[in-house]
Amino acid sequence: MNPQPIQILKIVDDLDAVTEASQSSPVLLFKHSLTCPISARAQEQFVGVGGAPRFALAVQYAGDVSEAVAERFSTPHASPQLLVIDKGEVTLELTHSQIKAEAVEKYLTDELGKEGAARTDAEVRARY
Repeated sequence: MNPQPIQILKIVDDLDAVTEASQSSPVLLFKHSLTCPISARAQEQFVGVGGAPRFALAVQYAGDVSEAVAERFSTPHASPQLLVIDKGEVTLELTHSQIKAEAVEKYLTDELGKEGAARTDAEVRARY
């Protein structure tokens, strides 16, 4: 799958673009730290994911956006963190070493949109 350009979130209002884009297809939202080696490894994985619109934010520069993500999508804050958002809802949340390009792409192609698909993090992690 060819990766799409990454849109950087800088202000809270930028989250509207994430929600809007997720209405027509799943999107990826990556939160990371610019100074953490674990975030750097996770970012390498995120950059390699194709098949979905991609958004990112650096917690050092967009802490208010990071907090708004947690509130809007009812998910705990973590960094690094990768969220798959479909129709305005988080369908997969991965953190730290769980962020693997191959597993995310497999989830996007195998799980989303299928009747009876694994929709919880635990079910997905068990499969991949």
